[in-house]
Amino acid sequence: MVSTKYNRTGACLLILALSAWATAGCTDATSDSSVASLPAESSASSSEPAGDSSSPSDNSEKDSSGKPKKLETIDDPCADECVKGGSIEVDHPVYGGMTVVPYWKKQSDDQESPRGSAAYALYQKGKSVGYVEDTDRQLLWFGTRPVGEPNLDTWNLENNSNVDKYGNVYLSYNGGVTVLTPTDQGYNSYESLPSEPNAFENASLKIDPSGEPTLTFDEDGISKDHHWDGNQFVETRGEQHPE
Repeated sequence: MVSTKYNRTGACLLILALSAWATAGCTDATSDSSVASLPAESSASSSEPAGDSSSPSDNSEKDSSGKPKKLETIDDPCADECVKGGSIEVDHPVYGGMTVVPYWKKQSDDQESPRGSAAYALYQKGKSVGYVEDTDRQLLWFGTRPVGEPNLDTWNLENNSNVDKYGNVYLSYNGGVTVLTPTDQGYNSYESLPSEPNAFENASLKIDPSGEPTLTFDEDGISKDHHWDGNQFVETRGEQHPE
C-alpha cells in the first residue's frame, strides 16, 4: 500500500496529567510542533521537546477504581473571544469522556470577507485541559462541518458523527480536512492543521454507517480513495477517479 503524506510529526495537543512524567511531548514528535499551553506558560503554544519521550501507561492515568483521573485545568483563550465551530463528544482511550471544541478566531475583514485562524480546545468534565492554535493561515471557517449545507459528495457522515470507529476526530475548514488522532498524551493532528503540509487539502470525507472512514484527494493529478490502516491513511488500491 502507498502511504499518504499524513506523517506522525505534526501538531500535538498535549494534556497535562497529574503525574509529573505525563507532561512529556508526543512520541516521535518534531521539535517545532505546537502543543497546548501548560499552566505555567503564558503563550497559547510552545515548542515541543525534541526526540522520543516516554508515554504514560494507561494505569498511570487512572485512579484505584480504574476510572480516568481528572486532568489539570488550563486556560482556554478562545472561550470568550472566538466563534465556536460546534463541539464533538469523544471517548478517549486513555482519558475517557471528553469534548473537542473547534474555534474560528477572527483576525480581519478583507473586502467584506472575514478572515480568521483555526484553534481547538479539549475539555474534560466541563474544564479546559488542552488548547492548540494555528495562526499561520487565514481561513473563512473552521469547525465540525463545512460552511453552509454540506455536499454529500464532500462531507458525508453516514454514522452521524465526526468520530470514526478508530477514534479519529474530523474537522472541516475551507480547503480541507483536519484529522485528530488519539495518543497517550491527548490528540495529534499529524500535520493536518490548515497551515501545515496537509495531505488532506481539498479532500472529501465519507464515514460509513459502521464508522469506517474514507478520505478522497488528489495525488499526481488523480483523485484517489484512502482508508485508515490502523496507523495512517493509505491508498485504497483499485479506487481511482480520473479527472
